[in-house]
Amino acid sequence: DARLRVVRLPASRGPAAARNAGARAARGEFLALLDDDDEWLPRKLEIQMALAVAHPGAALIFSDAHVIYDDSAKNNIFAMADFDGEPTLEKLCHRNFIPALTAVFKKSAFEEVEGFDESASLIGTDDYDLWLRLLAKYPAACNSDVLAVHYRHAGNYSNMAFFGRAEAAALKKNLRLLRNRPACREALKRRLTEVRKSITQSRRHLA
Repeated sequence: DARLRVVRLPASRGPAAARNAGARAARGEFLALLDDDDEWLPRKLEIQMALAVAHPGAALIFSDAHVIYDDSAKNNIFAMADFDGEPTLEKLCHRNFIPALTAVFKKSAFEEVEGFDESASLIGTDDYDLWLRLLAKYPAACNSDVLAVHYRHAGNYSNMAFFGRAEAAALKKNLRLLRNRPACREALKRRLTEVRKSITQSRRHLA
């Protein structure tokens, strides 16, 4: 298919660098993410672009996702929102409820906030960091349709030992960026405290 292009990097520099390279090569108005261990369901983009038309001011569109674990007893768990009302920045500061595999976002807004942060300290949480920066400037829109499938396994970044440290790094970075938004800072501080406690408990478990 002539619409498909393969972008090859000379060396692996993590998901953020790969995503930025793809974004630079993209010619469309919107960007969307699909990792090799995820799956889009039929009509995903069609449904989400209709939502984008209905919410022209939104820079980010997302939906629910079905999570399938290696342990089949845990299947049929849904990833997304247990928040009420609209997906706001303050709510996002409490926790990341945006599944990356469902996200569709405007390329112009992505470029305005300078894309994914390729810092090694943020590997695995570069998507959460981007959502925070996007919602600090633009509204988002979502629906509860299950439009993608995420396969959870030992190789997921979220299962890596460093993931807690990466989330803490993303939270501390955005504490600085959101220093003039007290409600967001308080939410980030509470989440950072929770993450640090989890890291400490993990260390004790491994000791």
